[in-house]
Amino acid sequence: MPVQSASWSVPAKAREYLVKLCQDQRLSLPETIKHRALERVKYVGSDKPFIPISWQFGEAVSALHGLEAAFALALKEERYGQVEDPSKQLETVTIDTDHASLFIISVFISQIKGKPVMHPDNLVAARKYDLADSILNLYRHLCTNIYRTKDDRYYHLHGSMDASPSQDVVGVPHFSDEKDPDKIKKVYADAVAKFDAEELDRLAAMDAKQAGTICFTHQEFLESEAGKAIKDCPIYELSKLGPGQPVPWPRSNSKDSFRPLEGLKVVELTRVIAAPAIGRKLAEYGAQVIRITCDRLPDYGALLVDLGLGKLQANLDLKTEEGKLALRKLLDDADVFLDGYRPGAIEKLGFGPKDFEEMGAKRGKGYVVLRENCFGWHGPWKHRSGWQQISDCFVGISWGFGQRMGVNEPVVPVFPNSDFCVGTIGATGVLHALQRRAQEGGTYLVNVSLSYYNVWLASLGMYPEEVWVQLWSDYERFQFKHSDEMRKTLSTLIPKMFENRPDLKAREDVWMQTKSEPWGGTVTHLRPVCRFSDRSMYFDVPPRPNGFDPPKW
Repeated sequence: MPVQSASWSVPAKAREYLVKLCQDQRLSLPETIKHRALERVKYVGSDKPFIPISWQFGEAVSALHGLEAAFALALKEERYGQVEDPSKQLETVTIDTDHASLFIISVFISQIKGKPVMHPDNLVAARKYDLADSILNLYRHLCTNIYRTKDDRYYHLHGSMDASPSQDVVGVPHFSDEKDPDKIKKVYADAVAKFDAEELDRLAAMDAKQAGTICFTHQEFLESEAGKAIKDCPIYELSKLGPGQPVPWPRSNSKDSFRPLEGLKVVELTRVIAAPAIGRKLAEYGAQVIRITCDRLPDYGALLVDLGLGKLQANLDLKTEEGKLALRKLLDDADVFLDGYRPGAIEKLGFGPKDFEEMGAKRGKGYVVLRENCFGWHGPWKHRSGWQQISDCFVGISWGFGQRMGVNEPVVPVFPNSDFCVGTIGATGVLHALQRRAQEGGTYLVNVSLSYYNVWLASLGMYPEEVWVQLWSDYERFQFKHSDEMRKTLSTLIPKMFENRPDLKAREDVWMQTKSEPWGGTVTHLRPVCRFSDRSMYFDVPPRPNGFDPPKW
């Protein structure tokens, strides 16, 4: 059996990729940020990777946390000052790459009263959000999967949170009493096999406006019109929408202020993982975050325990004038607005970038507006909706993973890595924009995308063969196929991961507990990844269900 390369080290690679981020001129990073990243962000952790994916998930998420930490450190010092005494060392930030690697699966490893959030006892509360019965109903859930097309290509069909439109496209019944997952998948496989890939993409993604994509190799992605439009984009795009006066940092009422975003207010219109992870990050740094949902829209309830940390949760119906008025009242005092819905959906309701430019000019205080999507903000597919799996298949991440396992077909690489990495990227972009707003004024737009991240991940390459073979061997050289959906792959690999690394379960520096009566007791979740040398960041608000709070600060 080949041995692991003696020169491979996850912390060392994370630092190498952080250096590359600092050298990326497209990000227009201030020199002070580069200096903090390179001189005051430290990496520790196990040299050997333990996330069983051929792409460098642990190294990538750790590098991104390094850039996030540099901005957080800068804003912290701009607000509260830094050590002036030359006898004292400047504050540093430490990132444990083992801890950071767990961040990409935090929604699946959080617990309520000692049981995983996905335990049947805990899913009872989540059922009320599954309004279209498409998440917990196995038959409708398996509409979301990769299936082979008539022309021997592969298509990732997606049922989102209401499978019916995608089921209509391929011509299968909305409901079935069948419980056998293999028999259910055959229903969808037989239906998809009647279509050529290009035809199915037109019907599902273009005409029916459902999430979905042909599964491309990375080279096919680079050669596609949609790929060419975004292949040279940075991990986030930051632009100034309009002028304005510099915005001073708010005064905090707390005598123990030290978090960089204390006193700032964030309005979050998001669902699922990527965009909510951005709000969770901003709450960690002290921002007051209120997430707005609507009780007539379905949601992924099991995710709320982890991604609701630090947030107020309120309901508003933005299809009504009363709802829009209430949102505008919240925005009067807000600093940041997060939009994670289908591109253009929130803008049509009167809350697009130009609207914020006008509102910022009118009140004399600019906003930071962040938009998150799947396919990027350029090219023919910028308007399409999508999920983590869709971006993974679009950019070629899934094909690369499948080929590395020895199967000549695409396999979604198990963990919601692109979702959580976009959470870190989005928080970094917001910190960057807030710094500019404080220094020069104006309203700013931050664009992030699952596919921007995946393009960057692909640029790092997969593990060298000897590193991958050793890692793969630790998991008994599992071999998934295109039809193995995430429920199966997650339930196979997560228990094995903790079996291989039992130390990760017991580390008090990695885990913390929060009382959450709305969720039925004590919630166990990951601590913030970035560890500042003076004090750790934390969450002010325990997780709570949608609509728990009134829509006010």
